[in-house]
Amino acid sequence: MGEDSLIKTRKVIISIDRNIDRVLTVLFLIILLLGIYFAYDAYHVFTFSSPNSLDGYKPMNGYTQTLKTLSDDVVAWIDIYDTSIDYPIMQGKDNSEYLNRNAYGDYSLSGAIFLDSLNARDFSDDYNVIYGHHMSGGFMFGAIDAFEDAAYLDEHKRGLLTTIEGEMYDVTLFAFMQTDANESIVFDVTEEGDRHAFIAEHASIYRPAEGRIIALSTCKSPLTTERTVLFGVLSDYEEISTGTVSAESRGTAR
Repeated sequence: MGEDSLIKTRKVIISIDRNIDRVLTVLFLIILLLGIYFAYDAYHVFTFSSPNSLDGYKPMNGYTQTLKTLSDDVVAWIDIYDTSIDYPIMQGKDNSEYLNRNAYGDYSLSGAIFLDSLNARDFSDDYNVIYGHHMSGGFMFGAIDAFEDAAYLDEHKRGLLTTIEGEMYDVTLFAFMQTDANESIVFDVTEEGDRHAFIAEHASIYRPAEGRIIALSTCKSPLTTERTVLFGVLSDYEEISTGTVSAESRGTAR
């Protein structure tokens, strides 16, 4: 091989090496940017799925003026005492709107807690379904898992629901169920039927209860139609003895 050929070969090798370096540099930058994005996204999801992120909007003693500034779509706030279920409840034009939008209306994988779009926003229906993602750490409706333990349900069965107009309802949880998303009597709020009887028959945990029902629903596992549902009844707050739930017990465990 002549000297000219060797020089040309070296130039080709050098050019290839430089191109490989450029490709590797670009790949490194892409991986770095993806890492930064995923870290930010995880932080974003964690932040907006935590109850603490919205504490400033939480109504106290029926005062909801601050909550109203959150969004035109907010309809209530739910607080299950001594659990991490302590969130505003949104209602979209359909049941997809808040799957990947947080309470501010921004895109977020954690979504928001939301009322079925066909329910009355004042919770005057006899049956009301509230949805939330199953987030790790017990955030959003990931906390529902703990209620599979009957003793835990009995110890954490009380809560408060405050509508956007300041109506306050005592919440008493009474049943835990695992079912399929296609179970129409559970998830179709327009279907008629004796839901109290259905719940009594199919719930794995059941305590006799009467009144308007709220159903807190979340996915049991990703990519399945299995759902976990926690049922409660609403009672007028004024009719509940103030001695039944102490002020201290209303503090939310984080």
